[in-house]
Amino acid sequence: MKKVYATNAFFRYQTGINTTYDLLEAASFGVSETVKQKDTLLKKFSDIKAVRGKIPKSYQPLFEITKIENSENVDIEMDERTASFLKKAVENSRKNDEKLTYYFNSIILVYIWGLFETYLTMALEEAFRSRPEMLKSNESISYKDVIENHNDIVEYLILKQVDRLGHNTVTDNLQFLNKKISFSLNQTTTNQLKEIYLIRNIIAHNTGIIRKEFLSLIPKKVRIKDQSLIISKEYITKSINLTSKVVDLIEKQFIKKVFGKTKVMHLFIPQHLR
Repeated sequence: MKKVYATNAFFRYQTGINTTYDLLEAASFGVSETVKQKDTLLKKFSDIKAVRGKIPKSYQPLFEITKIENSENVDIEMDERTASFLKKAVENSRKNDEKLTYYFNSIILVYIWGLFETYLTMALEEAFRSRPEMLKSNESISYKDVIENHNDIVEYLILKQVDRLGHNTVTDNLQFLNKKISFSLNQTTTNQLKEIYLIRNIIAHNTGIIRKEFLSLIPKKVRIKDQSLIISKEYITKSINLTSKVVDLIEKQFIKKVFGKTKVMHLFIPQHLR
């Protein structure tokens, strides 16, 4: 049986995807349990209607709790207006709980893009250390940099190269990969990557609030409410599948061009995320 090859960056990415899966499961369970508890409580208030009209000046809310002897239960007595107020408070709290999913999805999307960038930088570091000649270019460095890093000038050049990746655009990084390992993507996939990167930046740098000049760039499948992005679970799944597809393609090219192997390991994406 032939050996299957993979970079350490690839294994790191796979671990990140597994962690994402666990986080999504845990968050989904936690929110659903909280919502379920509040739904049970709201059933107790099912016959309570909103009390209309102004609150009388003489109104004194009735809310008394009596501990039942030899029991963990209590008796609660309240007037209709107080019950209506508490029902509304629980309803609002339940709505906020549902919003937590969207906030969480926003955080996860930033993490997903972070996984993708980390894979890219780590894989390039491995490639440059394995084949330092890949660092050759017409760029120049100062005598100062050479002197200060003379003990390991190659390591300095590696870090200098990969440090750029986090500041580059998607187009810049794809051009860099094309130059170094002859990797390219079709325009459709490139545009999809750019879209995720745009959404990621709006979340990371502006907490999901969209400036007017970016409104026309937001894809229709991403909801907007009160000028804020609403990231659905479906969009998270799409983003994981797309970035993982690109990682698989890049990994194949790394193993072939840098290490001269053809048998490449592929990512395992949990069914839940497909």
